[in-house]
Amino acid sequence: MRFEWDADAPFQFSPKVGHLHPGCAKNITVILRSDVPVTFRRHLVKCKVTKINFELPRRKVLDWDDQMRTVTLKDTTWKDPAARWPKKEKVVEPVLEPAHTVVEESSQEAEVYLSAVVAHAQFKLSTTVVEFKDTLPFQTRTAFFRLCNTGKIALEYSWEEAGDSEAAMRTALERNFLSSETLRRCRNLLHHFGWQQDQETQAFELRLLQRLAKHLQDSRRQQFEELDHPKKLRNSKRVGSALEIFPDAIYDLPLFSIKPYHGVITPGQKQAFQVQFSPKCAGMFQTTLLCRISNLNPTEKMRQVTVKGRALEQKILGRADGERPGSQGSGALESST
Repeated sequence: MRFEWDADAPFQFSPKVGHLHPGCAKNITVILRSDVPVTFRRHLVKCKVTKINFELPRRKVLDWDDQMRTVTLKDTTWKDPAARWPKKEKVVEPVLEPAHTVVEESSQEAEVYLSAVVAHAQFKLSTTVVEFKDTLPFQTRTAFFRLCNTGKIALEYSWEEAGDSEAAMRTALERNFLSSETLRRCRNLLHHFGWQQDQETQAFELRLLQRLAKHLQDSRRQQFEELDHPKKLRNSKRVGSALEIFPDAIYDLPLFSIKPYHGVITPGQKQAFQVQFSPKCAGMFQTTLLCRISNLNPTEKMRQVTVKGRALEQKILGRADGERPGSQGSGALESST
């Protein structure tokens, strides 16, 4: 049997022409391409089907359709002086249709109805600004917002941090990674574990700050990857490294993070996003999260969400609003947006 689809743009059938041997089947792929929004409702496509007889015995005739190709290597006229053999090139050629004759009065038409929608993605954000309540360093606050797919097609999204805000944030972290209160506690811990300071206190604090900031900068590269639980500190009378006092400097939570950071939302559905703020020092922090959406209208701008947070030392935070977060650094504190 020979088939041939009578279809033009924007629908493309692959294969469009082919043979079907008795008891066999063939997968047909339909591709729809359009540069403008359009809706198809029961679009009729006809397929002409005819019986054929091959000139050769059927067992010697292979399956065929217009998508089949043969690949051969042929010698070229150009030869590299340094090579012993002529250069070869790959030649791709279509497979010729096997010779056949059409059985008279065997032509039939098969009908297929296609429905499809080509449209730009449409969505609505519940907010464009997320502002966390004041918190302590090494604590985590959590906020939520929603993205709704208001269009007719699936919405594919991915979140990323704006490059300029990330650079500014890293600079601020390296400059303010350890507050004076944290440095004071660090010195007390070092003396408690029997460490000897051979140089001046200021130089020692500077070296420690540089080492911690370097590890923080390396760990920021994993901002949108899944995080495991940080390793627990070993119970010992003597600490082997200054970094063991601050394990988060080695395995660090990102300052701002969002989950999920990519996915697909079906038409009419909503997706809730969880934003976390995990400061490591006192200060004001801000970043911009960009939402990349496929098939967005060219006239529509990329959506962005501004995220702000402030971390205060415990004494200052207590005087500000009397709030005392829990002592567990990994505990999530609810925040209103």
